[in-house]
Amino acid sequence: MSFTSTIVIKPFGTKIKMVLQVTGKGDFTLLPKFNEGDFNGYELYLGLLDESITQKINSLPSSIHLVSIHTPTWVLVNGRAYPFDLGQLDPIGNISLQALEYTVKLALKCDAKIVVVHGASHNAFLESREEAMHRLADRVRPLVNKNEVNLCFETDVLWHNLYYSRRALLTTAEDFSL
Repeated sequence: MSFTSTIVIKPFGTKIKMVLQVTGKGDFTLLPKFNEGDFNGYELYLGLLDESITQKINSLPSSIHLVSIHTPTWVLVNGRAYPFDLGQLDPIGNISLQALEYTVKLALKCDAKIVVVHGASHNAFLESREEAMHRLADRVRPLVNKNEVNLCFETDVLWHNLYYSRRALLTTAEDFSL
């Protein structure tokens, strides 16, 4: 399903034609429930990486064409689950980077062209926002031009700025430049 729209950017009056590609989104439980023809493509939402991911992907109905894969929600560090977070100090940040690299490889195998990344924050009591932004950029920069997969970063301001010391790194348009 596609929609075409023309928007005008104020104050410049510039017109931009946008095509919105509407996709279905779900995990391994939800995706098989879509009927053939519901959407042209689907996004796979990963909860936690495990050895059965490839098998689970192969068991999806043939009508489910993956166009994007969402990074895992959780990463395991010493047997404990933590939120996926590329902005965090080690070991959570490095394990999140490994999960991102694995998700990119998985997307390439599935011919999905987009990996959605949700999760980049910092601890406002331990370091500055700038330090965490540089760490995030250093982690993802090697992946940006290396692969045929686009990384699509979501803003996290509504999810991560609401509790304790955790603050979102990607909150405005200016935050998305390397």
